[in-house]
Amino acid sequence: GAERWDLAVDAAVALEAQWPEIVPQLEYWDNNVAWAIFRARADDPAAIQEGLRRVRTELKQRPDDPVVRNTLGLGLYRDKQFDLAETVLRDLMKGANDEELANDVFIHVLCLLGLGRDADAKAEYEAHQGIEGGELRGEAEAALIERGLLQSR
Repeated sequence: GAERWDLAVDAAVALEAQWPEIVPQLEYWDNNVAWAIFRARADDPAAIQEGLRRVRTELKQRPDDPVVRNTLGLGLYRDKQFDLAETVLRDLMKGANDEELANDVFIHVLCLLGLGRDADAKAEYEAHQGIEGGELRGEAEAALIERGLLQSR
């Protein structure tokens, strides 16, 4: 859970401090640290801003990379920029297959809930509930259950 992601953030920050010359050579470094921040420290506004700074740095190098855009969508969602996050994810999901949708669709469901579009969120979840994987599936399911849109298992 979040504890594992928190350890990853701490380890990444320690690595950056100890070997700053190595970090720029590591592919997807800022994106991966941002993802870990968004998973571990979802309730920490300063951490979310740091994660957004990192993912935007990564976007400068990889503006069309779906992995980076997915991380951006999660960060915008965590920052409660639901409109922008929903747009990023909706665009990312166009033409994607189920495997590619695995993380995107559940973040998108959360964005729809954030926007108060409960019926759309429930319909999207139901349309994609057969997708394997998706790290944010549990969070999306819990949010749907909390809103009374889904029965707990």
